[in-house]
Amino acid sequence: MGKIYTSVIILWSICLCLYGQERVTNLQVKDLSGTSEINLDDSLWNFFLERKLNKTCPSLADLQTSGWGTMRHTNFGMSQMLSGWQGRGWFVLPIKASKELIDRKLSFRINHEGASEIFLDGKPLGGFGKIGNSARETKAERAPHTLIELWLPDTAVHLLALHYVNYFGINANFWGFHATIGDFARMDEKINRADHLYSFLLMSAAVNLILALLHVFLFFYNPNQKLNLESAGCTLIIAIISVSVYQLYQTSSPTVVYYANFTAAICKMLLTGCALLMIYRVAYTPVPRWRLAVLCLVLIYYVTDYMEKYFFNADKHADNFYTVVLAFFLIDVVWSTSVIIRNRQKGAWIIGVGMLGLILVYLFTWGDVFNIWTPDTRDIRMLVLAIGILLFPVCFSLYQAINFTTIQQQLNEKCTEIEDLLAKALYADDELAVETASYALPGVVTVESAFLGQVAQLVNEHLEDESFGADQLASAIGMSRAQLHRKLKASLGQSAGGLIRTTRMEHAYKLLKQRMATVAEVSYKVGFSNPSSFSSSFSRHFGFPPSKVEQEAASIVKDKD
Repeated sequence: MGKIYTSVIILWSICLCLYGQERVTNLQVKDLSGTSEINLDDSLWNFFLERKLNKTCPSLADLQTSGWGTMRHTNFGMSQMLSGWQGRGWFVLPIKASKELIDRKLSFRINHEGASEIFLDGKPLGGFGKIGNSARETKAERAPHTLIELWLPDTAVHLLALHYVNYFGINANFWGFHATIGDFARMDEKINRADHLYSFLLMSAAVNLILALLHVFLFFYNPNQKLNLESAGCTLIIAIISVSVYQLYQTSSPTVVYYANFTAAICKMLLTGCALLMIYRVAYTPVPRWRLAVLCLVLIYYVTDYMEKYFFNADKHADNFYTVVLAFFLIDVVWSTSVIIRNRQKGAWIIGVGMLGLILVYLFTWGDVFNIWTPDTRDIRMLVLAIGILLFPVCFSLYQAINFTTIQQQLNEKCTEIEDLLAKALYADDELAVETASYALPGVVTVESAFLGQVAQLVNEHLEDESFGADQLASAIGMSRAQLHRKLKASLGQSAGGLIRTTRMEHAYKLLKQRMATVAEVSYKVGFSNPSSFSSSFSRHFGFPPSKVEQEAASIVKDKD
């Protein structure tokens, strides 16, 4: 047994001499101190491209036979294709650990869009997907966040072998694979943290979906506010982008990655166009047609051009056009925002903040124009993206809330003003309701005057009835509340409830002016069971309390005496 072992060692040493010590990848503990991983992409790999599927793991001695070649870039693709690649082959890498790494729990991590089987010295370590003779028999799988345990028992040279198949070429520029060796404990902690931070993209998508539903509801409440519908579309696009970016890094399906990448790129352009349209809607009334035409033409050209390159001409695919379009759009955004500020629209600064945030998110996180982020900080980059991408829809929602509140306040003020004018016009004296009812041309009683007379009569008859309101008035007349509301709005400009309230207040004013009853007694005569509640309603209606009317009437009588 000892002789056999000695013979193996001698044979192994001879192979090393023939093979060349410089072809061995040395794993040093210092290489794990920074990023916790050693990148194997640019190591000197040996490869054998199969014509026929062979699942027998090669040995170090096999590397001296014909058919083997060497390479230093494992992430090959259409732009840098491996010569002779037909979709399958063996890739092996001799590795040697330093003393500090002996019996230390290491990790092997691989990312690819095909299927693989992984071996160390001929012993299987694991794999991803299912290797077959054809694309139909093969199941592709990604596993960028899965760690495989790797133990090196000594400082001898060990053979890391990868049986790899990729018939699909889903990503034209990534037919190969990306492999690393790292410290298992530290990498496990890092991956768990990354998974947690990536989940914020889904949270961001959920928030945007809620905002989209809110704006859809507001649009149905007020269809004239088209900005709500555009806001819903914008927030929905952002939600789709968040989910697509999450799938790019987390899914195990290469096909999902392919379509998620396309979806994110298209939605990026649609988001830019939608945001610009919303800026137009706020800045211009109405929106100039030439601006809409240019915006639509640019969007259509970009989408069709991108689809053609992505699906039919992938080796020439580039996204430089978006950067050019974004530059022109930014100029228009600055100009349109200045128009909003010049118009002194309330809350306009919020729109500026949201748009600036969206631009900064693209430049510093999504597009990473200034190359700030590294692969090790990608999880933090996604967290910043998830939070930053919320800024624009949240700011626009705040602007619309302020705008909605302002409009409601103005409407309420106008309604109150109209009610006061109608009250003074309709109830100037005791007979006004009767005069209104009988108002017509001489000898003619119109349908409208008869209707108003009936309303006035019913209201006056039920002044003391606290429960008498719009529903009871509509029932007594014989029509629905909505019909009564529309008819009174058209005739008098106020609702049924407003008419009843105005009639009671005017009648109370008359009783107090004529000193026919005390404040408490008057409150009961006009349908209030609580004098305090009556005083509050009276003060809101006239702007002064009923006691003031009572005092003025008393002072007039005193002066006469």
